Amino acid sequence: MQGITHHQYHYDRKAGTFTSYYLVEPTESLLPKRLCITRREFTRIAGNRKQQAGQLKATYTKNEHSNYKQGKGSIHSTIYAPLQNIPGCIGTGDLQGTKDLLIFQSSDDWQSITIHLFIEGKFYERELIEDVTKKPLH
Repeated sequence: MQGITHHQYHYDRKAGTFTSYYLVEPTESLLPKRLCITRREFTRIAGNRKQQAGQLKATYTKNEHSNYKQGKGSIHSTIYAPLQNIPGCIGTGDLQGTKDLLIFQSSDDWQSITIHLFIEGKFYERELIEDVTKKPLH
């Protein structure tokens, strides 16, 4: 799939919290270093037929640099359960207002999460899920 750029980020949940995750690797990211990821939706989306698995919200700090920081300085994505039951795949989402696909994986019940960011990948969701889930996690 031409024109699609893949970035992979690994986050660990902060001890004593349920939704706070910090970037482990790589040290630089297009996404914020601290994310709030929940298994439930923050805001219900009316009229959406996809099964929701949770949501991601985050705000960039002053020192973080990313194309996604433009405007509000924050990101949001609803996490949708994958179309088929795929081991390790929590779900997929897209960064609000973009065509960029996120695929969320966890092999340890949400203690750590790997986020795959595919720039311009929104319309290739099914193929990219299959490609990503064939490879073992950390």
